[in-house]
Amino acid sequence: MGQQAGLDGPARALGDHLQVGIYATDEELVGFVARLRELFAEFAALGPRPDRTRRLLTTVLLPAADGQAAAPDRAGPAEPDRR
Repeated sequence: MGQQAGLDGPARALGDHLQVGIYATDEELVGFVARLRELFAEFAALGPRPDRTRRLLTTVLLPAADGQAAAPDRAGPAEPDRR
């Protein structure tokens, strides 16, 4: 699975971005989103503590525009699959 990330190593824990292009049926996407919600709930339940920093995670899930393929192995915007 390809990803586009800005930071490497320990700095990644302080702030980062992630973009992944996936192919999924509607059924697969429903399962994927359910698993994400479970993971988010697990960490949201941890609550505040002196050694924890509150971080915001935002997700946006959109279908690719017609004619666009996901670009899982390179940085930058997706381009049409010309194979």
